[in-house]
Amino acid sequence: RIYLLLLFVLMVTRTQATNVIFDRITMDSGSFFFFGDLYFEGRTGYVWVGTTEGLNRYDGYTFKVFLPVPDCPESIQSSSIDKLFEDSDGGIWIFFLGGISRYDRGSDTFLNFTKEWLRQQLRVYGSPTCFSASVPGHIFIGTENGMLEYDAKEKKLVRLSSAGSVVSSSPVNCL
Repeated sequence: RIYLLLLFVLMVTRTQATNVIFDRITMDSGSFFFFGDLYFEGRTGYVWVGTTEGLNRYDGYTFKVFLPVPDCPESIQSSSIDKLFEDSDGGIWIFFLGGISRYDRGSDTFLNFTKEWLRQQLRVYGSPTCFSASVPGHIFIGTENGMLEYDAKEKKLVRLSSAGSVVSSSPVNCL
């Protein structure tokens, strides 16, 4: 009887309803959230939301919105975001129709690779299509015209090419 009584007490205490509190996220929170269709939770716990109106970072209480700032090369370069992902170093990569940005959380700044720069320096004609961070310290980015690699130590984006390789000029849609 004692065991049955203890079992009953345990069952009753475990099935009691917990009070769950919901907060409503509104435009007053500083977000363009309702336009967002690209989002993920980064390893630091922030929720990142890519929208047609900018990049949003939600810390559980408030939003920080990243928008382009004229004449500031360390701001995000566009507000209309196509793709988002986080690399092994915690950098957030943002793909736009007009290029690529990488957010550095340590400095709270962006490293930008514009479409014009990609075209002139790396001979990339077309938009980024896919990405992979499977090798620590290296990011591989597929484009409509070949593959790029980012070396985190050098903070440099280069075009992958080898003699006779289809990777150097063919569309790369999946990594």
